[in-house]
Amino acid sequence: MKKFLSVLTLGLAFFAALAQTSVFTMNTLPMPDTGFYNGSDGKGFFMDTAGNVVAKFYNQYDADWDSWQGWAYSTWIDDTSSSYNNQWSAYPGYRLDSTFALAYVGIDWSDNYKNIPVGIKFSAPIWPSSVYVANSTYAALTIRNGNNFARAFKDDDFFKLIIVGLRDGQPTDTIVHYLADFRNGMSFIQKDWSYIDLSCLGVIDSLSFNLISSDTGNYGMNTPGYFVLDMLRFSSASRTAAVSSQVIDNNINVYPNPASVFIKIPSSIELTKLYTLNGQKIGQWTEHTIPVSDLPSGLYVLRMWRSGKTFTKKIIIQH
Repeated sequence: MKKFLSVLTLGLAFFAALAQTSVFTMNTLPMPDTGFYNGSDGKGFFMDTAGNVVAKFYNQYDADWDSWQGWAYSTWIDDTSSSYNNQWSAYPGYRLDSTFALAYVGIDWSDNYKNIPVGIKFSAPIWPSSVYVANSTYAALTIRNGNNFARAFKDDDFFKLIIVGLRDGQPTDTIVHYLADFRNGMSFIQKDWSYIDLSCLGVIDSLSFNLISSDTGNYGMNTPGYFVLDMLRFSSASRTAAVSSQVIDNNINVYPNPASVFIKIPSSIELTKLYTLNGQKIGQWTEHTIPVSDLPSGLYVLRMWRSGKTFTKKIIIQH
């Protein structure tokens, strides 16, 4: 009984910390007179700080060609000019706050023209909660109109962002987000900032971002490999309860709780993932009966997806 009460006490601390999140905004970064920074100082990265965590955004700059890849940051919001000189602009035509991060996924000419994903490294493990992403103007207008290097999108084309959470170099989970989608009769090019739930990634120490386009040639992706990012929200994994600020829906009937053999999930739930308190992903299911007999006693977290919404539920396993 004493052990069971200790688990309940830990559970209260766990959910009390749900709202304790921090956010990387890029707002305090020094801004050149140009209104953008692209690594031209040769440092190889820039850093932003939120809470007690530092995020390092990596980039590369080639002074001979005045070219860059990886991360930059910008204030530009021209959503009408399709010129390469407007590569610094966010396609929504407005900023969520004063500054946003801009990514360019370059091509590795020495390795079969593969994409070079862009990365963010954190000074301490975090549990990411959410982020906003959007098209760059240069990429979006190229998708719409084409240019000398890339064609305008047609039926069955797509441009998607791949987000991978990493801990100790190993992936925790992957998120796919379409920035443009012309499949199944659609002609969608994302115009606004889009909220992405990152909570399924669990506790991580870095993030990797890649882009995939259906318009690919002999020299790699033809579509300009740009996207913009802002408001990366997270909880510090150094806290007893490192979780993202998702809705705790007490109306979702998950039973039995405490459980010893299995957990029953409502049939309306489309996907369920189970995590330990430190963010380790135990598994994921589309079925509605989850076996737990092999798991140690303790407090766990269920993430459940339904109709595009995410719900959080605490589960006690007691043998």
